[in-house]
Amino acid sequence: MRQLLFILFVFITHISTSYANDDHSYDDTAWNVIRERLFNGENTKAFRFEEDIRFQVIGAKTHQDSAVFTKMIAELNELMEIVQIKLVDEKPNYRVTIHYEEGTSSSVSQVPSGSSIKKVYLHLRLPKSLQDKKTINKIYFKVIRNLTTVYPNTKDRKTYYGGIYDPTSNFREGDVEFHFVDKEILKELYSYNFYKRLKYWMVNEYSYESYLHDTKLESV
Repeated sequence: MRQLLFILFVFITHISTSYANDDHSYDDTAWNVIRERLFNGENTKAFRFEEDIRFQVIGAKTHQDSAVFTKMIAELNELMEIVQIKLVDEKPNYRVTIHYEEGTSSSVSQVPSGSSIKKVYLHLRLPKSLQDKKTINKIYFKVIRNLTTVYPNTKDRKTYYGGIYDPTSNFREGDVEFHFVDKEILKELYSYNFYKRLKYWMVNEYSYESYLHDTKLESV
């Protein structure tokens, strides 16, 4: 009986350690992507909305199509601390216009002020139905990518993980899932302590000099 309990204890400890290591790995991946893709060597702050996001969808033909956006917004609101996303009928600061036409590319315009995103105008060109998995992935990809400004990675090290902010994801929008690392990135970026936590992680992971260099805070 004691031997069985000991084996069970070892098994539970192993599982707990594995989950802890996975969480730590995801956390490091998220911070590396933030460092590599949200800072371009010029900006001292990452771009984000600083006010609640008034989200408007124009052109959805069915309740099921609108429900795709409603579900996505609910998921995002679970992650974002400093702002919330609210569906509105007028005066949006994030407007998505759906065009039911295949074979043409989507387009987006961001209106920044300093490091704050003030408005986003996104035109999505999609098939007649928004219910297939690839189309839903593309909607998530386009909307979530534009909750910040993403730069080409100019760092020596490049972090690949297969999600929305991955350096290779532009070429496979329909195949990219809303990855756990993406959620960690948004959770950190839209937290009250983002810059404090960014400094703590970079100083511990790299050095204080790297932190100053990557965020250009030596010029502030």
